[in-house]
Amino acid sequence: MNARLASLLNCFSIEVTLPNEAELDELRNVLNTATLIYVSAPLGQSHKQLALVAKQVRQFGFEPVPHIVARSFPDRASLQDFVQRVTGEAGVRQALVIAGDVDHPAGPFFDANAVIESDLLQCGGVTHVGISGYPEGHPKLGEGILSRAFSDKLKSAQARGLRVHIVSQFCFDGNQIAYWLRLLRASGVDVPVKIGLAGPTSVEGLTRYALRCGVRTSFKAVLSGKATRLFGEMPPDAIIERFAETQGVAENISFHFYSFGGIGRTARWVTDYRHRVMQQNSHDR
Repeated sequence: MNARLASLLNCFSIEVTLPNEAELDELRNVLNTATLIYVSAPLGQSHKQLALVAKQVRQFGFEPVPHIVARSFPDRASLQDFVQRVTGEAGVRQALVIAGDVDHPAGPFFDANAVIESDLLQCGGVTHVGISGYPEGHPKLGEGILSRAFSDKLKSAQARGLRVHIVSQFCFDGNQIAYWLRLLRASGVDVPVKIGLAGPTSVEGLTRYALRCGVRTSFKAVLSGKATRLFGEMPPDAIIERFAETQGVAENISFHFYSFGGIGRTARWVTDYRHRVMQQNSHDR
């Protein structure tokens, strides 16, 4: 299992929300600069501010992957401007395209597929696009609608020459993640998958995020686990190890860490955990 774990941890990515310069400097002291840093787009932040964050991530030596939230753009021109800013000023080539949590779009883009079909991504210089996956299902969409939306995004992106990867919603059940991934592969989807996990976070904090993001089932199941009794926090190592036990060949699979418990804290934990796994793998050989 240690060999599978080492493989899965080779190319992890981290998601950040409006990091300041001190936090980015800390990341530079902890992470390899080849690490993908996904820049989330919280409600209320302007597209210019988000483009500036992507530019700062680039200036600190990392590869920024901004979220493009379809429902936040009031018109086609604003989306075009944002794409041109992040590609031109931050050297962005990858982006994660999502619909957004608001019920009513600000403009003509109702969902992620509408952004992809606009042709503004590849025309602006984006070459890789991330789309969302949901191991536990979506809190607002039925399985049939979710499946069709996923298929539409995948086909639209590939038809436009965009390389596609999947970033999954975080989940607390390694078995459920492995089951979802097996279904995905059995359906013929062989693009790279980033398995979403919550970095080490307090139980109180994770409760808020789990309720907000619709991952209640796996969260409730794990609340009685040993990890919740250690310093009142939940690191994801048990989930990772359970997933590795049930997963066969780890081709085109990596982990994506949501930094709910803090950017530096998440980066240090992942780096330390990966180091321990690599050491154990070398010892086993």
